[in-house]
Amino acid sequence: MQRLFLFPTQEEAQALQRLSPQSPCRIIGVGMAQAAAGAARAIVECGAQSVILCGVAGAMSEQLLLGQVVEVVEDRVAGLPERFSRVYSSEPQTNYQAVASLTVSHTEDGYLYSDTAPAYPLIEQMEGAAVCAVAEQLGVEFLHLRAISNRVGDPFPKWELSRACEALAEALSKL
Repeated sequence: MQRLFLFPTQEEAQALQRLSPQSPCRIIGVGMAQAAAGAARAIVECGAQSVILCGVAGAMSEQLLLGQVVEVVEDRVAGLPERFSRVYSSEPQTNYQAVASLTVSHTEDGYLYSDTAPAYPLIEQMEGAAVCAVAEQLGVEFLHLRAISNRVGDPFPKWELSRACEALAEALSKL
């Protein structure tokens, strides 16, 4: 197996599994610790040479639309002291809008650290920097795609998870 799709939750993976049942998917868990451990296990067990981290994200930028698929080209863990902070960056690999991301431990944490944002529109999610670090350590190609499910700060009932997951699956099935 060369390329592997990694999703934090089964809910995020369902649309791709329906549209493209032959696509190899693994559920890695929510949050940095679970996602890093799950990604490492999946990469090793599957012998993946390339992984695509997929899921939903909250937009901190009005430039981004609900349901829009974006490519994360810069990511960092929000809240780390500057001397320990690391920016994971890559050249865009798709035609989707390039964004910067903050990997957070709690929704809305991005607001506390958005002053460190680069020139790209900003999103927050909970797994990206951790999974990128695992892929880097294992020498595996890494691509990070997200679909915007909400505006950061929206209460969960307002999130458009189904719309975002469907848009993401459609984009992934074309890769």
